Amino acid sequence: MLDSHCSWGWAILALQLLGLCSVLLTRFPIPHRAGLGTFLACLLAVGGATFFALSQGSSCWVPWGTTFSLMVVGAIFQSPSTTLHAI
Repeated sequence: MLDSHCSWGWAILALQLLGLCSVLLTRFPIPHRAGLGTFLACLLAVGGATFFALSQGSSCWVPWGTTFSLMVVGAIFQSPSTTLHAI
């Protein structure tokens, strides 16, 4: 269970949702600079928040670490239908 040091509430939720939505932006065929820039900024912010929570000894690192890992996996995941098969 999260401890009382996780008092940022809505800011935590907003950044995590923005981070997860930015993963979707990198997956759609829209202009990549906007989606990629947003994703990288969110990845840096979520990674920094994870590192900060870990360095403080707080259990707040759990939701940050989970969001960070979902962002990384979501960004590098390749659907079998979109991969190129070399013969």
